[in-house]
Amino acid sequence: MSGSAEERHNQHGTETTAQQSTPPQEPQEAAGTDQQRDVEEAAEAVAHDLEELQRKARERDEFLQMLQRTRADYLNYQKRVARQLEEERKFAVQPFARDLLNVLDNLERAIEAAEKVAGAEAIVQGVRMVYQELLSVFERHGIRPIDSDNQVFDPAYHEAVAQEEREDLPPGRVVRTLQRGYMFHDRLLRPAKVVVSKEPEATQTAAERGGAEQRSDGPTDNQPA
Repeated sequence: MSGSAEERHNQHGTETTAQQSTPPQEPQEAAGTDQQRDVEEAAEAVAHDLEELQRKARERDEFLQMLQRTRADYLNYQKRVARQLEEERKFAVQPFARDLLNVLDNLERAIEAAEKVAGAEAIVQGVRMVYQELLSVFERHGIRPIDSDNQVFDPAYHEAVAQEEREDLPPGRVVRTLQRGYMFHDRLLRPAKVVVSKEPEATQTAAERGGAEQRSDGPTDNQPA
């Protein structure tokens, strides 16, 4: 009896010692759970900050593109205004220059008339000097005459006031200029009034007659070819 009791007492002491030597597990598991939760929260915070940075970067790019477009539009506006101001400055005297062309026409008529008068050489020379001086002033300001004689008729630069039958020229050629035309830089200041060649009536009649004879000699619907 005493031996069995002693053995049970020793076994109980051994179990107690083992239980006392084994550390509790629950506090370590709780600490691990808290640490994992802290890591997850930190990861979520980093992901949120990264998403926010990406959103800010997109906004930055959008604002940068908007700024670049606005700057380009403003530069184009400045260039357009500068061109418009230059055009207005360049052609500001256009109405005045057009009126001066009448003076130039009268000088040309005066020279033609004076050349037919005997003993008027001095007058012709004086008027011609004024005429040449006025042409030089026009040239300095970008006004130049249009060369029309023997040119192909161009409605953009010529105004046909009459037609003339010519065998030595193809149809649609400028035979002579009645009033000179002028350009103001790259704009038409005044069209030239010209006489345009056309095919003589006799040639037209012969051509029409030949065409009619050729048609009459050709096959008809009731005749074999």
